[in-house]
Amino acid sequence: MNKMDLGVGVFSQLLGWAAKFAGQYQATQSRSNAINEQARAYEFNAAIAQQNSQLAIQSAASDRRRQERISKLRLSSKAGQFLKSGVTLSGSPLAVLGDEAIQEALAAEDITHAGSIRAAQHQNTGALQSFYAQQARNQSDNVDSQGLQKAGFSLLGTTLKAFN
Repeated sequence: MNKMDLGVGVFSQLLGWAAKFAGQYQATQSRSNAINEQARAYEFNAAIAQQNSQLAIQSAASDRRRQERISKLRLSSKAGQFLKSGVTLSGSPLAVLGDEAIQEALAAEDITHAGSIRAAQHQNTGALQSFYAQQARNQSDNVDSQGLQKAGFSLLGTTLKAFN
């Protein structure tokens, strides 16, 4: 075999390696891009969960204010009914109004508590989505690193074969 044939053979092998390297690199980039896109989706979901948490708190506060207004109206109405019937607001009627006021206050507290639970659930969802996003980012970094290593080992193997 003459030197020119050897040179053409080595050149052909190097061209083959270059095509293989380019293909591996492009496949790695495509996979990395897909994983990064998933990470962005997780980050978006985390932001939505945080917004939902704030909305749950705001909604509970609004519902509580409405409940407190309704409670005041109910208690005022009950007091008015007692007074119209000639009953004084002392003794048993006062105790009844006090019990009703306590029940109304508990109802308002229940609204706030339920809103806090919903907010915490949204915050937990957001934290989980942020964790998933970070995991995806780490996976993307690993894909990039492994793809370059694989391509580098392929180059080394091809080069060694070419000179043997």
